[in-house]
Amino acid sequence: MDTKKLRQKILDLAIHGKLVPQDPNDEPASVLLERIRKEKEQLIKEGKIKAPKKSKSAGDTSHYPKEWPFDVPEGWCWTTIGECLINRDGERVPLSSNIRMKQKNKVYDYYGAAGIIDKVDGYLFNERLLLIGEDGANLLSRVKDNAFFAEGKYWVNNHAHVIDATRKPLLNYIELYINSISLDPYITGSAQPKLNQDNLNSIPVPLPPFREQCRIKETIEKWQTLIDVLHDYQNELFENITQIKSKVLDLAIHGKLVPQEPSDEPAIEQLKRVNPSFHPSHNLHYGDGVRKGWIRLRLSEAFEINPKVTGKDDEACAFVPMAMIPGGYSHELRFERKPWAEIKKGFTRFSEGDIGVAKISPCLENRKSVIFRGLPSGRGAGSTELIIFRPILVTAEYGLIFFKSGEFIANCERIYNGVVGQQRVDMSEIRGMYINIPPISEQNKIVRTVELLFHYLDIIQRSNHL
Repeated sequence: MDTKKLRQKILDLAIHGKLVPQDPNDEPASVLLERIRKEKEQLIKEGKIKAPKKSKSAGDTSHYPKEWPFDVPEGWCWTTIGECLINRDGERVPLSSNIRMKQKNKVYDYYGAAGIIDKVDGYLFNERLLLIGEDGANLLSRVKDNAFFAEGKYWVNNHAHVIDATRKPLLNYIELYINSISLDPYITGSAQPKLNQDNLNSIPVPLPPFREQCRIKETIEKWQTLIDVLHDYQNELFENITQIKSKVLDLAIHGKLVPQEPSDEPAIEQLKRVNPSFHPSHNLHYGDGVRKGWIRLRLSEAFEINPKVTGKDDEACAFVPMAMIPGGYSHELRFERKPWAEIKKGFTRFSEGDIGVAKISPCLENRKSVIFRGLPSGRGAGSTELIIFRPILVTAEYGLIFFKSGEFIANCERIYNGVVGQQRVDMSEIRGMYINIPPISEQNKIVRTVELLFHYLDIIQRSNHL
C-alpha cells in the first residue's frame, strides 16, 4: 500500500467536501467569512494589523478569479488566503549564520522555509501560528509539508510566511488545504522557487462551515493514525521480505533450499567432462559443510575472471554504465547502444552470458550485479567498477545467486581497501574466494526455486501498494 498516495487521497476528499457528510444545520461558510471580514476591519482600525496594499470594502469580489477551481458543496464558499487570514510577515527577522554561531544561550527554535533549522537565544513569537514556506525546492518537491505549525516561543526568518487568523481553528483547515494542493501555479522562479506574499494571498480556498472544518480535522486525525500504523507495518513487511530473500539465497548456496537427488552426477565428474584438462587446486574438498556431490572451488577455478573480449569496430554493442546495473534482487538489464570502436577502450568489456558484479563498496553492498543477456552483437562494455565473471562449471543464474548472496558480500566487505565510501574489493582476494558448486541439475532446481519464491514475495510486496 502506498501510504503517501493514501494520505493525499484523504486530503483531496476533505477539500472537495467528500470526506465527511454535510449538516444542513451548520452555519454557512459565507456567514463565517463575513464575520472574519468585519473582525479584520476592526483590527485595522485599532492598528493591530496593517491594511492590505489595495484596500477592499466588505463584499468586494473584484479580486476573485474569473472561475473557481471546482464546485463546492452547499454551505461552503470560495475565498482566498489573503481574504480569510492575517499575514504577519512584517514581524519576521532573519539572523545570519555568523550571528547565530556567536549566540550562547540557544534555547528557542529558529524556523526557515521547511521547518526548524537552528536554535537561537531569543524569540519573536509566543503563540501557535501557521508557517508556509516562501522559497526553496521543497515548494515543488513537497518532500516535507509546505505548511506547518510553530508553537511556544520561537523565531522565524524571512523564508517562511507567518500566518494568523481572527479565529485560530481556521488555521487547522488551511494547513491541510495547503498541504493537499500543488503550489506550482503560484510559484515564480526556476533556479530558486519562490511563493511571494501576493501570490500566497491570491490562492483560492474552498471554505467549509466551521463545524464541518472541525469534523474534517477529527476525521483526518483518525485516518492519519491508521495510515501511520499501516506505514510502520509496510516498512516492517518490506524489511522482512528483504531479509527473507537474503536468507533464501544463503540457503541456496549451501544446499539447504532443495532436496539432493542421489542419482545426480557429482559436480566434480561434470567438471572433468566439461574440461578434461582441469586440475583442481589442493583446496578442492568436500568437508566444511559442503554437500555430497558438490565441490568447493576458488572463484578463479569456477569462472574466467575479466576475460578478453574483441569485436568489429563498426558493430553496435551494449554500453552499460553503473546506473543501469540493477541493484537488490532484480535481474533486469538496461543498456545503451554504441559502436564497439567507441567503447572498447577505457571500459570493462563483457560478452553474452557473462556476469557483472560491482567492486566498489556502495554498489556492491546494494547487490549491483547482473547477467549480460540480449546484447547487440553479443558483446558490450561499461563501468570500470565492474568485475566480469564468465561461468565454467556453474550456470550463470546460479552464479548470480551466489554474487547476490549475503555471504559473498560479507566476504567482500572483509577485504575492502581504499578510502571509506569508495572502497573496492582486492582482485587477488576475489580470485581466492570460494564458491560451493552443486551438480548442474541441482543448480537448475535451485534457480527455479529461488525464482518462484521471489515471484511470490514480489506479489506480496506489490499487493501492499495502491
